[in-house]
Amino acid sequence: MSPIRGLIEKIRETIRYLNKSPSATQKFDTALRHCNLEGKRKVATDVPNRWNSTYLLLETVLPLKEAFCRLQRIDGHYQFSPSESEWEVAKIVHDCLKYFYEATHHFSGNKYLTSNVFFPDICTINLKMIEWGNSDHDFVRRMCDPMREKFDKYWDTCCLVLAVAVVFDPRLKMKMVEFFYKKLYGSYADSYIERVRDTLLELFIAYGGSCATQSTIPSSINLETSTSLSEFYMWCNESNASVIPKSELDSYLEEASFQSVEDFSILNWWRTNSLRLPIMAKIACVIDESRACLHPTAVEALVVADDWIKSTPRNGNGVSSKSSVDED
Repeated sequence: MSPIRGLIEKIRETIRYLNKSPSATQKFDTALRHCNLEGKRKVATDVPNRWNSTYLLLETVLPLKEAFCRLQRIDGHYQFSPSESEWEVAKIVHDCLKYFYEATHHFSGNKYLTSNVFFPDICTINLKMIEWGNSDHDFVRRMCDPMREKFDKYWDTCCLVLAVAVVFDPRLKMKMVEFFYKKLYGSYADSYIERVRDTLLELFIAYGGSCATQSTIPSSINLETSTSLSEFYMWCNESNASVIPKSELDSYLEEASFQSVEDFSILNWWRTNSLRLPIMAKIACVIDESRACLHPTAVEALVVADDWIKSTPRNGNGVSSKSSVDED
């Protein structure tokens, strides 16, 4: 049996033990006071097969480690205290699951979810999975492999949409794409960043925008009868030959980022600026309407408890468990 499953089973046994014995509950309270842990949340049962429930259980019990050890010393009938190696592995798994939990909680806790919120969380998970793939702990590397495979399929499908969506956040624009892509792709980042820029331009043109072009002499000017004016416009064209008027897309990307305020709404910002940036506003709304492919359940699907538990070693030496796992 793997340490993480062993820990969960011992916690469940502990809960049953405390619930059926008032004397044991009093001793546990004594252990909490002795360890200066009064006021800490009491341990609650988890829901089998739900990774987020297992995470919350670990979140609750890890700070109570010393109290469990103390309870075993003062209560001769209590035999369910996890071993030191189980605590160590539980801490590692908890820290890994934390990134997924915070991402899904962020998505589900946002009342007005817009597409831009996905990019930083998904990029952070990507970076952490790269880190786990190079972990010193063998079970963490093996735990990461099946998740990496699932994640890569999601990333390959949605990364460009995620990146384009975040550019339409006037507080972030290309800066966040550049920040994370440089972390993810290193020396290859520029080509990926350029791909996002090219996609933005393609979208802009597809929705009626046009690339900036050099100004020309107004057609209403008769060059034969308005010599002085024709020479003036020719001079203007020559002097502006190296100056390309900015498109709506360029203007948006180059203007200063909007300073964030409390309860900022991207959709409201685009509605307010739709007259100034009509094409960009239209694209922003279309992108947000297509955010269904970025539903937070897609992130939850990346985390299968069996991937974590089956890959966890039998003991501290990295030997994997071959027993089947039906829960946690």
